[in-house]
Amino acid sequence: MGRERDFFIIVVFVCLSVCLLHAAPGNDISPVRLPPLADGESSGADTVGWQVTGTIPGAPVIAARDFGLCLNRQGWYRHSRIVMGSGAKAIELTRWAKGGKRLLLMLWESGAGETRFTLGEEKQETK
Repeated sequence: MGRERDFFIIVVFVCLSVCLLHAAPGNDISPVRLPPLADGESSGADTVGWQVTGTIPGAPVIAARDFGLCLNRQGWYRHSRIVMGSGAKAIELTRWAKGGKRLLLMLWESGAGETRFTLGEEKQETK
């Protein structure tokens, strides 16, 4: 079970990275405001988008609620949600939408009372 979980985590990170790094230029979006207690570091905006990673105090369930309230106040709505695993090993991946723009948010527990997050822009590929 441990190897399967590790493999699954790697696949999710790769998918998130592919969405953020191999996106088409254009369709710019400004970084969103984070919840007040979130401490994140931004990769900055460029032609492939932006990404913020960091930590927020509390369990992933609390972090998901805080991010949800914060994003909703900014006009974003949750488009889809995937929860992998259960308990302290759970990883939550949510996709947010606002107009034609999309965000991906990934939350996972990094230790007692702390949740790590990655939030980034999902750019639409143009053909």
